[in-house]
Formats: sequence, structure tokens, C-alpha cells
Amino acid sequence: MRINTIIPYISVAIVSIAVTNLYNTPEQPKEDVVYAVQTHTQLIVPLINREETHCLAHNIYFEGRGESVQGQVGIGLVTLNRVRDRDYPDTVCKVVWQHRQFSWTLDGKSDTPKDTNAYTTAYLIASSILDKDNAIRDFTHGSLMYHADYVEPYWKDHYKQTTKIGSHIFYARNN
Repeated sequence: MRINTIIPYISVAIVSIAVTNLYNTPEQPKEDVVYAVQTHTQLIVPLINREETHCLAHNIYFEGRGESVQGQVGIGLVTLNRVRDRDYPDTVCKVVWQHRQFSWTLDGKSDTPKDTNAYTTAYLIASSILDKDNAIRDFTHGSLMYHADYVEPYWKDHYKQTTKIGSHIFYARNN
């Protein structure tokens, strides 16, 4: 990890992944992974790329702040799967802001997070996902799309469902 940035402690106790085997590396134990531990003064987070981390954190926050940490990681993984896919832009920020891809980017509401605890969690998740030293297993199985379980998007039948996490259903190409 090249650079560290300090985020003031904002009454967040710990952020832990509630799923085992999130990391799939031999040196990493298969128990739950703790992303940050309460210090009462500060959280130290690896800084990968401030702009990309900011964009991913905003997407995780606005798309899934009410979801479990696993669900929020899933949203982050879909964003990165799109970055790697030939049919989408090649940076996180371009994927997030691509026209009509994520509802929060076009709803006319403020794009400033109001819940600081939820945004801190989203930022920590985004930092961890973007950290090249982490080998996060893609438990969405290459998903490029997702939607809340209370909507029926027009595109749903053109993709295969891969998993459901919380209230989000994830989809990959029908290859």
C-alpha cells in the first residue's frame, strides 16, 4: 500500500464482512475479515486513487447503503466487472456516471451523502475493493447488472441470474 489517508473517526465501531471466504488467497484465513477496527480517534484507510475510490464509494452508498456489507461489496464488484467489460467504460468514474446506468445519478437529488456512518462504511468497502493487494473473490460470478427485488427491469430476461444478496438480484451475460 503506497499512501495512507486518515479519515476522522465518525462513531463507526467496526466494519466487518459478514461472509466467510470473501478473500480467496492462501495466506488469508477463511474467517470473517475485519476492514477497520475502532480506534476512537481515527481510521487509517489505504488510498488507492482518491477519485476512483470516491466514485465507487458514492455508488455503493447511493445504491446500497441499506444493504448488508456483503450486498454493498456486491454492488462494488458489479461496478468493477463493468470496468473490465468491453461494452462499458474503462474507469470506475466513467462506469458510475455512464448515462442511465445507476438511478441515483439521474434522480435530480443531491449527490452529497447525508449519513456519515453509512458513507464511511461505503468508503472503506470501496478502498478495500480497489486495493490491488486484496484478492476479493467475485461472489457475484461476473455480474454486470443487478436490481432491487421489488422491480422488474426490461433487460432481466436477457441475462442469467447469478445470486441474490439482500434485496438485490445479480445478473451476468447469457454466454
